[in-house]
Amino acid sequence: MLFAVQNVYTTQPENSVLNLLMEMRAEIASLKNEVTDLKKEIKDMKETTKRQFVKLTEEVFTVKLEARKQHGLDMVIDELNDTHKFPFNEVKDLQAFDELVQQNETILKQFKEFIAKTGGEGPPQFLRAAVRKIFSDNLASQYSWKGTSVKRSAEKCYLVTVIKSKFVFLTRI
Repeated sequence: MLFAVQNVYTTQPENSVLNLLMEMRAEIASLKNEVTDLKKEIKDMKETTKRQFVKLTEEVFTVKLEARKQHGLDMVIDELNDTHKFPFNEVKDLQAFDELVQQNETILKQFKEFIAKTGGEGPPQFLRAAVRKIFSDNLASQYSWKGTSVKRSAEKCYLVTVIKSKFVFLTRI
């Protein structure tokens, strides 16, 4: 609400400079409250949008999986799961499968489809769930991202690279 500046030279108390300044101060306080309310509304809208985006992403994943089921890809994925027991418990088993995936395009394709079936409420949850499909808790405890003198590098594991690339592909669509 803007008010008209009145004649400040009158001697009437309601038109004095002091009253005008007090009115301006009240108006500024009111505007500050409105700005605060608008900021809260924007924050709420951002949170709502984020939740809706996550839900929409999950629905897209679900639709993709249903389409894949119609094309018979589930048989390939089940076959992969039958021949390689996930999650791996031993480093040697993980390394052997890692090498197999690098050398065999069919197994690589099956592995990508297997990972694509992973759910999650968002990027961190998807990646965590996908890695847990491959690494048992015991095996994961023997790895760190970059590796140390005691632990192996998960970053250098080809399977982890495939999981990351599959995640990027799924989130772009």
